[in-house]
Amino acid sequence: MTGKGGRSLKSPWVSISKTWLKVEILATFKLGNGSRIAFWLDTWEGHSPFNILFSSLFRITTLPNGSVADHWDNNIASWSITFRRSLKDEEVSAFQDLLRKIVSRSPSLSFDKRVWSISNNSQYTVKSLKNHLTPFSPLEKPIFSTIWKTKSPRRVNILIWIMLFGQLNVAEVLQKKQPTPSLSPTVCPFCLHHSEVSLHLFFTCPYSSWCWNKLLCFFNLPLTLCNDFKSNVFQLLARPTSHKSTRLLWCNAVKALLADLWFERNQRIFYNKATSCQDRLEAARRQASSWCLLSDPFRAYSLSDFNLNWEAFISTPPNGQH
Repeated sequence: MTGKGGRSLKSPWVSISKTWLKVEILATFKLGNGSRIAFWLDTWEGHSPFNILFSSLFRITTLPNGSVADHWDNNIASWSITFRRSLKDEEVSAFQDLLRKIVSRSPSLSFDKRVWSISNNSQYTVKSLKNHLTPFSPLEKPIFSTIWKTKSPRRVNILIWIMLFGQLNVAEVLQKKQPTPSLSPTVCPFCLHHSEVSLHLFFTCPYSSWCWNKLLCFFNLPLTLCNDFKSNVFQLLARPTSHKSTRLLWCNAVKALLADLWFERNQRIFYNKATSCQDRLEAARRQASSWCLLSDPFRAYSLSDFNLNWEAFISTPPNGQH
């Protein structure tokens, strides 16, 4: 069965099943009576199931799907593992290794349990799974607060969040999702020269670079860009300043400029409307000012005063806040 563009409708379930395999191995078994644990197929001793560790033995066992309880003889209180034929020399060695692994283990009267191996208390939490599956996480508390706990609009916060996860729909990302000849080649709508990738669009294009340099001059902050888009966004949002109110103004200015550069990109592509980098920076400053006025340190000031005295607010924060 295929869907639009000839893509298989089964693909979401394939992705889910692949992810589930990564999750399942994290939930190991704690042996109880052994009735609900597969001796060969489940991970109940060590970090891998026995059908993988001892594949040569698994191929000739008489109970490939048998439980741990099926392989335990209560009459003699010992393991009872049977095979379809006599073992060869190399299989004898593997069998001895298997017995050494389980010699100190035996079923009990309690129930079998699943244990979450990546948690200190063996209990499953969504956070532990997310941290394990996501190598890059912008959820560190300062960055999380910068994105979600300032007064910028939710649509802007969501946009920044998508940026940090590298899912913004620039041509580079769209081609990876579903390659389409009509999108290739796609050039940067600012300079009309370089291909449209996130790093160039937001940072290294002369249009964007001019905006960032001017913004950094306002705050007297240096910036050393790297060759990774997400790292640059992360660096900007985490950049420390000496005063609490100045940090608020800086974070809002960064988010406003990122959002306005994306807005400018869309205006040029979809409406053939272009704005100079000077006007785009001023629009971002006005946006940042209006968001700051919603926060306590700036409530006593008007928008016109704020826009006319940016440098004063940066150099002398309101109420002397630190």
